[in-house]
Amino acid sequence: MMNQPGKPDLHFDIDALFAHLATVLEHTPDMEREWHFTLRCDEFDRLVRVGESLEEEFDVHVQEEVETVEGDRTFMGPPLLAVMIQAALGPEEVKSLASKFASLAREEGLEYEGVMSFEPLDEEATFGWLGLEDAQWRLRHFTDGGLAPGCSMPFVFAIEAPAMERAEVVAEALAGFEEIEILEDEESPGIGVIGRAMGRNDEAVLVEMYERVGRLAAAAGAELVGVQFFDDEEDPDLDEDWDDGTEEEG
Repeated sequence: MMNQPGKPDLHFDIDALFAHLATVLEHTPDMEREWHFTLRCDEFDRLVRVGESLEEEFDVHVQEEVETVEGDRTFMGPPLLAVMIQAALGPEEVKSLASKFASLAREEGLEYEGVMSFEPLDEEATFGWLGLEDAQWRLRHFTDGGLAPGCSMPFVFAIEAPAMERAEVVAEALAGFEEIEILEDEESPGIGVIGRAMGRNDEAVLVEMYERVGRLAAAAGAELVGVQFFDDEEDPDLDEDWDDGTEEEG
């Protein structure tokens, strides 16, 4: 990615990165963040070998193809190795890690592409239903974490209907989905409809499906609550607290 003339490259200028985080996000070094150090190479097997040598110490993801954006051009770039650390790190610690991975890249014939910093996902909110903008950010986070762009993944939509007959209309409208469930909650005035369909790690696909489900819900006199990306093992008990997508404690 080309850096703007006259501006520091935050992938490599660690002091400028921390100044940016402090100014824009009010970040202090005692606050935990995710730090992603990336390396590239045309030889996927070489990246795999280097990644395996780091696995005991770090969380490592290797991608064979990576969607790359340069200016107004988008293309599939060479394989990428991401070394991810979630911790409260100060500038000197990040500089030390950057030096370590830059040296490793030189030794192994790789290209070191610097460091990126992300706010950690709120684990307590992981299963909350997401609006479209938050869902788009979640996909970006998945991709930064190593999920291949365009790969298949489940989209799970939550819809609230005012009465059972409206919920049944919603379920009929979602007939093409892989799984549909109508849920009643005595503490909720509405009826929940959960629809699971296979989507992709692609924001355009997410936007199209989210907007389509929203239109179907509205046409049935219901309201789209949000979306999540559960797989079968991660699904919360949707019979409880379906309206916010989380399980009640106790």
